[in-house]
Amino acid sequence: MNELGRIEPGPDDGQTAVVSLVGAIDLAVSQRLRTILAEITSPNVVVDMSETTFIDSITIGALVAARQGGRVLTLRGLNGAPLAALDRSGVTALFDRQP
Repeated sequence: MNELGRIEPGPDDGQTAVVSLVGAIDLAVSQRLRTILAEITSPNVVVDMSETTFIDSITIGALVAARQGGRVLTLRGLNGAPLAALDRSGVTALFDRQP
């Protein structure tokens, strides 16, 4: 069973903000993620997905929406089921990636 998802906002130095996604990020959590990402004013956002076990289409939509306005969104530690979901949806190339 997947761990219930949670969002862990990290440091934000005004240029780059970090947000970690842990566990299964489903409808209930992804709505909060969309709000958190929309409130970030830094031009660069790193979403650490190294501990993410699952994302749904709503989460993918939240990540894509967070790129609006020229913001750079980098996905760190993307692997497994979340990577497969992004690949299947055809949006993986929209994001910068870090190991």
